[in-house]
Amino acid sequence: MTLALGTDILFVLILVTFCVRGAAKGFSGEIISLLATIGGFLLAWKLSAGVSSLISPYLSFRPGVTQAVALVIIYILILVAGVYAGRAVKAFLKFTHLSGIDRGMGIVAGAVKAFALLIIVYAALMAFSPVLSPYWMNESVAMRLADRSWPSVQNALSSIRLLDPGSLPWHLTPPVEGERPKDPEPSN
Repeated sequence: MTLALGTDILFVLILVTFCVRGAAKGFSGEIISLLATIGGFLLAWKLSAGVSSLISPYLSFRPGVTQAVALVIIYILILVAGVYAGRAVKAFLKFTHLSGIDRGMGIVAGAVKAFALLIIVYAALMAFSPVLSPYWMNESVAMRLADRSWPSVQNALSSIRLLDPGSLPWHLTPPVEGERPKDPEPSN
């Protein structure tokens, strides 16, 4: 088995796993889980300093440790609230007979998450292309899909200011075997 075939099989398994999990959780479960995970961390980060000052008289830790404890406590509370919110939404969807649509949309959400993971792996591999040879990526169906999708993803992330294309260590697709990689364009 080649590295390209192994990569393709791995991403098919990831896609199936994420789609099955998405169907089990439903779209609402996926969204609430995502919001609780990411939003919970951001909110915990923002509130941890204030909560730390409230609980520091009761704990004999250094301020940094107290803030870390506050962050963990807030994050866990938000995750628990997310679980209960998810259960309430599921009950409502079941009551209104919309759980089938929710599960179908959960499959789509699972596929989107698998694609996002593929793009992240592609970007990481391209970042290491000076160290690791990217030639095998041309034989992988999954990596060719990521390669064709990357310009759109890069433009979308750049337009919402999440990515500065000039900060990337590459500007082109993986080189074809036997072809000399092109030098990156100088950034201003």
